[in-house]
Amino acid sequence: MKKRFLGTVLSVAMVSSLMASPAAVWASEDGTASYSDLELTDEEKEAAKGLTIGVTYCISSAPAVKVFAKGIQEEAEALGIELIELDGNMDAATQTDQMNTFISQGVDGIVLNPSDGTSLVASCKAASEKEIPVVTGAMNIDESGYDYIKTFVGPDDEDVGKIAGEKMLEVLGEEGGKVAIIEGTAGSSAQVNRTAGFESAIEGSAIEVVAKNDANYDEATAMSITEDLLTKYSDLSGIFCHDDTMAAGVAQAMKEFGYTSDDIKVIGYGGSAKGADLVKEGFLVATAVQPLVEEGSGCIKALVKAICGEELNAWYKDEITPLDAESVKTYDEALLW
Repeated sequence: MKKRFLGTVLSVAMVSSLMASPAAVWASEDGTASYSDLELTDEEKEAAKGLTIGVTYCISSAPAVKVFAKGIQEEAEALGIELIELDGNMDAATQTDQMNTFISQGVDGIVLNPSDGTSLVASCKAASEKEIPVVTGAMNIDESGYDYIKTFVGPDDEDVGKIAGEKMLEVLGEEGGKVAIIEGTAGSSAQVNRTAGFESAIEGSAIEVVAKNDANYDEATAMSITEDLLTKYSDLSGIFCHDDTMAAGVAQAMKEFGYTSDDIKVIGYGGSAKGADLVKEGFLVATAVQPLVEEGSGCIKALVKAICGEELNAWYKDEITPLDAESVKTYDEALLW
């Protein structure tokens, strides 16, 4: 493994910065930057060749994670980086073991796609103590661990929830109604923040959240949950799904019960082709695009920069692009997953 013996490639200034091994810094006014700020220099590309990077995914079988992984794999291949990819299977203890394995192997850097925001903080601290840079992607760890990671590449999940809540307010109007939230993985940053953002947006309105269930980003589980919800709440007015894969399960249940978006307003997230089709078909009133390939690619670029000693912004944030019945007609389908 290459570790950080890059003196023949890096400038003296970069080497000095590397020895300091700084954590992510608030390099912009709000600590965020765009993916364009992660473009690598020729020197950084040369330094990337031969690096070994460990990646632990929250769950490799989830459709969205597969797309995120594609971005990681394509960027690593282009740069000549060796990847060690492991599946956390939605288990924080498994991911902790995987992080410890990466540390003992002495990898050059780690991409962490955490299943649990709190439980993995200690592993990030252990990596930091060994001067192994960690970048979190798509989902983040708890803020108590921010000093131990170099940066986060991904969405503002609270904004995702707020946008969904604002859309629900728009489509339900002043009358409001009963709504349910079908969440991703309990304890993950996405689960906590998307729900918090949604609830903050509808606070003080006539919308009442009557149920919150986690479906672990699984279509069949979301379908089963929705069947139970439609049986229990005959007057249900809306459902917010934390991702489009689960929204597809909701749509299947609605079809079985004979419901359309005239009856129940469903809002998804993720930007899958399936989600866009459900908007076109009228089963979703809206979804939003999460640039998963760019997130994965950005994680690799950020790690390379960190290994080369560059100070990073604390957050490289997604641009959220809502898709409703009108905007989906003209959106570039090539950008969907």
